[in-house]
Amino acid sequence: MSYQLSHFFALMLHHNVPEKLDNSNWFTWTKKMTAALQTVSMTGIATGKLPTLSLEEKKDWDRSDRMLSGYIYGQVSDKYQYLIEDCDTGTTAWAALKAHFKKSTTVAFCMVETTEGP
Repeated sequence: MSYQLSHFFALMLHHNVPEKLDNSNWFTWTKKMTAALQTVSMTGIATGKLPTLSLEEKKDWDRSDRMLSGYIYGQVSDKYQYLIEDCDTGTTAWAALKAHFKKSTTVAFCMVETTEGP
C-alpha cells in the first residue's frame, strides 16, 4: 500500500473540512479530519497506531506524515496555530491539538450541560 499524499488530498481536505479548528469544534473537526485521513489510509495519525509497514512503506508514511503537519496547520484557526507551529509531523501536531482541545471542549460541553439543566 502506498502512503504518498497527492495534491488532490489538499483539495479534498479543504472541501471536506471547511471550518478551521477552534475552541468550539474539536469533536466535529476530528471526525471530518479522520474521515479525510481514511481516504489516504493514514488514520494512524489520529489514533497513534502505526500500521505494520515494510521499509519502503515506512519511508512513504514518514514523508506523508511530515507533509500532513502542514495540511493540519492550515486547518487550524490562526488563533491556535501556535500550538503546532513547531511540530514536524502530522502525528505530533495531532497529539498537541488533542492535548489542548479535547480537554477544553469537554469542559465547555460540561458547562453547557450544567447550565441548561432542568
